[in-house]
Amino acid sequence: MPHAGGLLVLAPDAIELVRAAEREDIPILGVDGFFISPTETISPLEHLADFSAAAATGRGTWRDAEGFIASRRTLGLTFEVTLGEPLLPAG
Repeated sequence: MPHAGGLLVLAPDAIELVRAAEREDIPILGVDGFFISPTETISPLEHLADFSAAAATGRGTWRDAEGFIASRRTLGLTFEVTLGEPLLPAG
């Protein structure tokens, strides 16, 4: 759902977005975990994953992203998932 400032944040749907990206061969460039309250948004560095280097080599990084999100599900985080460009078919 859109949050103030145009930030797209996902809580229960973040893993489904990663799975949908995999079905469409769209790599995951990164995942940001946020703590959101009515008065502030906090993004601790330990809840930030940058998969862009792996994605640049043609890896989709879907399992990495899914594992990152799943390991933090019980912490009360909301997630932003950054998608890349669709991967080109091999050949």
